[in-house]
Order: sequence, then structure tokens, then C-alpha cells
Amino acid sequence: MNKKRVIVILGVICGLSIVLNITQAYGKHQAKRQLETTQTELKSSNKKVIQQKDQIDSLNDKVEILNQSLNNKGKSASEATFNNVCQQFIKVMFSFNPNSYQERKAKLTPLVSDQLMKQYFPKGHYGDANGVTSRVDQEQIYGQALQGDNMNGLAVITFESKSGDNDFQKQTVVYQLTMDTKTNKLIKVQDLGSVTTGSDLNES
Repeated sequence: MNKKRVIVILGVICGLSIVLNITQAYGKHQAKRQLETTQTELKSSNKKVIQQKDQIDSLNDKVEILNQSLNNKGKSASEATFNNVCQQFIKVMFSFNPNSYQERKAKLTPLVSDQLMKQYFPKGHYGDANGVTSRVDQEQIYGQALQGDNMNGLAVITFESKSGDNDFQKQTVVYQLTMDTKTNKLIKVQDLGSVTTGSDLNES
């Protein structure tokens, strides 16, 4: 009698063990399927985010081109080129962060003369100093009459900058710019100093 009970008990235990193993295997299978589904959905979401970012970048490029076209309307070819080169120069020189040194250097190379490149990016210097971040708010460019091979003009630039975790400080500066129309590069950039505007006062 005892022997039969032992056999029954062992049989029950074996049965329970088999059921438990099947349940665990099924649970693992379901968890694996859920994980695969989640990974697939995540990849799909990441792909959509990348596509949306590409669309936004494309729209921003189109807006910039449209703004340049509107700003160049009615101008001569030299004036339009001068305006475009100055806009790109301002964007590079006044919109940056401490990690954008090499990117700025590459973008500035086709815009300025070798002499100005040496001035802005001297040999042996490999990064922006003091952790400064800057961004352009707006710029106004006033082209003057063509003088020989050179095109002159003024740029009024409003930008915000900060060092480290400090608050952004707004500033408006005036630059005199000279472009060689043969190379379409800036050959002279002179800082004429800061000015105070109504928007600067409102922000303070």
C-alpha cells in the first residue's frame, strides 16, 4: 500500500513538474515574442523620428533659401552674392557652441580669405575657449556701391551668448565687411563696436 502511494506521489510530482516546465516554456516564448514586437515597434518609431527630422531640416533649408531670395530681390548679382556670403559668415561666426570648432572652421573656409582664416582660426588652436555658446537673433545687411573689384557693406547683428551655465546676454554689434567679387570671399572684416537697441533694453 505504501509502495503504491509512493508511486502515485511520484507520478503527481512528475506531472506537476512537466506542467510547470511547459508553463515556463510558454511564458518564455510569449515574453520573447513580446520583446521582438517591442523592438520592431521601437525601430519603426526611430525610423519615423529620423524621417521627420530630415523633413524639418529640408523645410528649414527651403525657408533659408526663400529668405535669401526675398532679401536679394531687386539687387544686382554682386549685391546678391555679397548678401549671401555675409549671411553665411554671420551664421558661422555668431552661432556656435564649445564643440563646434572644427565644423565652423570647415564652413568658414569658402567664405573668407586665407588671411582672415588665419585670424579666426590660428595655427595651433584646436577649440573654442571658455565654454561659450552663441546664437544669432537677426542680422541686417546693407550693401554699398561696388568699388573696383570689391563690394563693401555694413552688417547689424543681434545675437545672444553665454559662458557655461550663465544666462544668455543679448548684444547688437555693427560690422563693416568687404568682399572680393572675383573670389566671392570676404577679405576684410572690421568690428565697429556695440550699439544699444530697443529690443536690447526690453530684454534687460
